[in-house]
Amino acid sequence: MNLVQKTGSVRSQEEADEIISRIESYGLMEFDVYDLKKRLASVQHTPSPIPFTPTSGDIVRITVVGGDERHAKYDKDLKTEISEWDKHVDVRFYHTNWSSNHGDQLSDMKPQLDKSDAVVILRLIRTNLGRNLRKYCPVWIGCSGDSRSSIRNAIRRAVYFCRTKKNGIPSHVLD
Repeated sequence: MNLVQKTGSVRSQEEADEIISRIESYGLMEFDVYDLKKRLASVQHTPSPIPFTPTSGDIVRITVVGGDERHAKYDKDLKTEISEWDKHVDVRFYHTNWSSNHGDQLSDMKPQLDKSDAVVILRLIRTNLGRNLRKYCPVWIGCSGDSRSSIRNAIRRAVYFCRTKKNGIPSHVLD
């Protein structure tokens, strides 16, 4: 059974969350979207971490790159959520904003990227910076949404990929 079969339609849940986030951006009152959020929460499924026996060096290091000040507001909550889900995950964030001087940003990030097991690339990133990140990083996961849950799920996919790789599980399990 592959990951998609075990976790349900994770991508559909992400899409629903994105739709709700977009509706919220229209400036409606909380009670206007409350029922939608409640319904989505009732059907969302959070996959458990892949079981493993921790040994020294089993920390999975994920670097999230991209986004702006709106995404930076999610950092603290995301670190907390990921830590509660799997305490052996270290998440770092680099919000690149919209600077066109991506060469300096990439060179500044390289020491952290070199220590990372995987990189999550947010969709809000300058085209050339994203292109150069994908060339530089051997393992990267794209994040197609802007919401906190989309970023969280992309981080989880990166962790699953790293764990399966370390545990010798074929990578097609994540397809």
